[in-house]
Amino acid sequence: MDAPTIWAGTRKGLFAAKKGASGWKLGAPRFPGEPVSQFVRDPQTGACYAALRLGHFGVKLWKADSADGEWKEIAAPAFPPK
Repeated sequence: MDAPTIWAGTRKGLFAAKKGASGWKLGAPRFPGEPVSQFVRDPQTGACYAALRLGHFGVKLWKADSADGEWKEIAAPAFPPK
């Protein structure tokens, strides 16, 4: 079983705090310095998704197959063409 984890998306990146035997420990940020507006972890597969709101460049969607996995940009949902 994974250690209890709290995820926080902030204007400075995505942070994970894990609870261990000696208390909570804050890990290094994912997407340092970038605004993370949404985060979700799929409870069935363990995959993680993060949405970054990058102003002029719009929203970018990223996925990792696990909490400690490598993040890869994926296509964000879009309206169908007219």
